Amino acid sequence: MPPASTPSEHSEPEHSGQSTEASRGAHFAQLLVRHDRALRRYVLAMIPRKGDADEVMQRTAVRLWTKFDEFDTQREFLPWAIQQTYFEILNFRKEFARRKLFFREEVMQRLADCRPEYDSLQEQRRTALEKCLKRINREGVQLLRRRYCDSGSIADLAIELGQTAKALYRRLDRLRASIAECIRSRMGEVQHEHE
Repeated sequence: MPPASTPSEHSEPEHSGQSTEASRGAHFAQLLVRHDRALRRYVLAMIPRKGDADEVMQRTAVRLWTKFDEFDTQREFLPWAIQQTYFEILNFRKEFARRKLFFREEVMQRLADCRPEYDSLQEQRRTALEKCLKRINREGVQLLRRRYCDSGSIADLAIELGQTAKALYRRLDRLRASIAECIRSRMGEVQHEHE
């Protein structure tokens, strides 16, 4: 059975009965959400403070929307969005140049040039993590999700599970160590494949 088709980045979503502007807005929102993590990683690599990075992400979203008419829909969205993000980072740096926490422009350019390699490495790590999580029992995966995806504290989770916080910390440490070792092993395998 063939896989279900998904809309391409290059195709405008179909919205019968909606205006072209609404359709354009929906298409933009879809692309922005799809590439949010990659854009955020890019910004965080160049802006050291999370609050400043959040501000740049907000400004970038506005910039991308205002320039969306210039986007060539026959091309990939992410490279264009990265370029616009880079310009927004430079604008932010100029505006807040009195702060001493920013990289020199040459350093930022080198970071920008390294992005494709970094993205590839991050994708390899994400793939390794997914495979490693499949090796952990269901209870362990649920515990990790509860700890890192939910907003509750360790103390609350420990009470709910009928354990002490200290015992829960030890259990989480063992799970993290196991996953880290698995990822290191898989990344080593990937590196050997590329040699």
